[in-house]
Amino acid sequence: MADFAYTQNTGNLSKFIKEIPNRGVPPKVSTRYLESIGYKSNHDRSILTVLKFIGVLNSDGSPTEHYAKLRDTHAAPGLLASLILTAYADLFATYPDAYAKGDDVLRNYFASKTDVGDTSLKNIVKTFQAVCSCANFGAPGSVTAAPATAIPVVSPLRPTVPQPRGATTEVHFDIQVHIPGDQKPEVYESIFKNLGRYVLGLKDE
Repeated sequence: MADFAYTQNTGNLSKFIKEIPNRGVPPKVSTRYLESIGYKSNHDRSILTVLKFIGVLNSDGSPTEHYAKLRDTHAAPGLLASLILTAYADLFATYPDAYAKGDDVLRNYFASKTDVGDTSLKNIVKTFQAVCSCANFGAPGSVTAAPATAIPVVSPLRPTVPQPRGATTEVHFDIQVHIPGDQKPEVYESIFKNLGRYVLGLKDE
């Protein structure tokens, strides 16, 4: 069974993530640190577990390299989306648009992967939705962690203006796809499946 981090206080989880650009990078993010910046509820402590799960903190509470990068308000939403894609890789392999799925779909997925009770399932779903609400899955950095790989796609188009007899027009599109370099095969399969569906117009078999 998988182990998904969650918090009951999802409102403060979102608030903490959104406030990262406004604060310095601490040596460690601990319960004492949380209390010092106003997160004093016992339920706030589980925020640390979620931040570790998505790769913002190391297991000892020290910030990862991503923490400082999340202070860039322009890059943060895309970077966070990339971290979420990694942390929930199997979910996104099952549902590429998992961030847009409703409660029932997400609950059924997590229920099949864990053995926790209904209350915990709801918190897992709400936690996933909370981190996704801070991310931008359409941003350029949302699926990037490795050098770009160019995939040439050739799409012939009919000319819109009269052409000399025998002349043809062909337009070539080069699509730059940024993919993580350390994912499960299912993640790559999902990425290229969506490319085929939305870019090439291929139908699912």
